[in-house]
Amino acid sequence: MRWLPKLLRRKPAGPSARDIARELSRVAASFGEPDEFQRRAVEAATRLGPQCMDRLPDYFHRSPQKPVEASEMFTGLGDWMVACQFAFFEILYQFREQSLPLLRRVAFGPYDWTQANAVEILSRLAMEGIEPERIGQEIAADLPNWRSEAVACAVDSLTTFARESVAVGDALHRLVIEWAEEDPIEALVLLEPLVRNAPALARTHEVLLREICDEFGLGRRHPLLDGHVVSVERIAGETRIPPVVGPECPSIVDLHAIRAAVLLLRLNPADADLSERLDEWATHHPHAVLRQNLSRELEELRGEVQKP
Repeated sequence: MRWLPKLLRRKPAGPSARDIARELSRVAASFGEPDEFQRRAVEAATRLGPQCMDRLPDYFHRSPQKPVEASEMFTGLGDWMVACQFAFFEILYQFREQSLPLLRRVAFGPYDWTQANAVEILSRLAMEGIEPERIGQEIAADLPNWRSEAVACAVDSLTTFARESVAVGDALHRLVIEWAEEDPIEALVLLEPLVRNAPALARTHEVLLREICDEFGLGRRHPLLDGHVVSVERIAGETRIPPVVGPECPSIVDLHAIRAAVLLLRLNPADADLSERLDEWATHHPHAVLRQNLSRELEELRGEVQKP
């Protein structure tokens, strides 16, 4: 009977690989429906328990099979893997403090597609009162080491967190300056979500936005830096209509100037000169699709300003 105490001390067995795969695929199948996605993640976390965290990383790049309900969904290259990655991080979120060691290992480890997912969950937990100062300082300290791809994927979460974390806000401020010195247009990747999520921080970069708006120094930017990557329909961080390439396509410099002008108007909705300049583009620009999207953007912006 000497074996009995050892048996009683043994940790309860965690969920099986089949259990994890089933729950993960069920959550992922609802990706794109936020309320249902969160509801299923709560149920999955309840059924699997925190013991599943030891095995979840096995699925970071090895997606489970789609369930029947998703058989006709997520058909693009990598779509199902992305849905699954969001799913297991949403499950991790439900474990709150218990998930922090794994989240930190992913967020502050080697570059990986899942790094931005981990940063998003860390930021959400911090904004809900879980180790906010420590997490903010950790992100701020590690941010300069991240690849630009990781920053671009995590920037929406970072700029939202920056409203509450002075450390993250200061780190983003320094990063904007660093990127702008190398290439002002790259800084727009940071400034667009800053204007949307943390306008007070974005206002510290108004001089840079006005320089881009006035096309200061943009003539030195090599066309290959843009090519077909930047859509002519992208006005303020959102691509609404597929790119149109043709003789009436606006110059890339022109496009970046319009992007900067829209951001400036969001920060300064009473600026009559900016408003007039954008109206001129929206009315007389040679590219029809750009005129259409800019007019819609301005209408939405002015509608937001008029709301009580």
